[in-house]
Amino acid sequence: MAVSAAVSSVWNEQFSRPDRSSLLAGLNKQDQLLVERCLERLDGAPRVRSSIRWHGVPWRWTIRYETDRREPVAFMIPEPRRPRLAVPLTAADLDRTGLKKLSKPVREGIALASAINGILWTEWVLSSRSQADELLGLVGARLSGLGLSLPAGN
Repeated sequence: MAVSAAVSSVWNEQFSRPDRSSLLAGLNKQDQLLVERCLERLDGAPRVRSSIRWHGVPWRWTIRYETDRREPVAFMIPEPRRPRLAVPLTAADLDRTGLKKLSKPVREGIALASAINGILWTEWVLSSRSQADELLGLVGARLSGLGLSLPAGN
């Protein structure tokens, strides 16, 4: 039990910058696979870079993806008990996606998102491979609006 508490505290500890592997070590096997699937696709996007940053409560240590022009693309929140993917979306991003094609839980996440300066700050708990792929489609729409693309997944 002490090992689990120590691993999860890496995500919570503001004053000790973790690396990616220590953040992912706090996840259970199924969640780790989903997070790694998302990170692999995001890491493959051209002109997009990742960094680990402290974003305060509730996100804490987050893997942030942004373009080379510092436009935010996605945020992986590796909370040990419920990892989440956050995607900032504009109205144009949503138009490119086609809301009717999205599953009901994803549409509900969009409907519940906070809007700040024309950006919808969406966030979902990762629960399945199909849901992760659907959310990566939203990231692809975001990148498309920025003149970039997300590599195809398998």
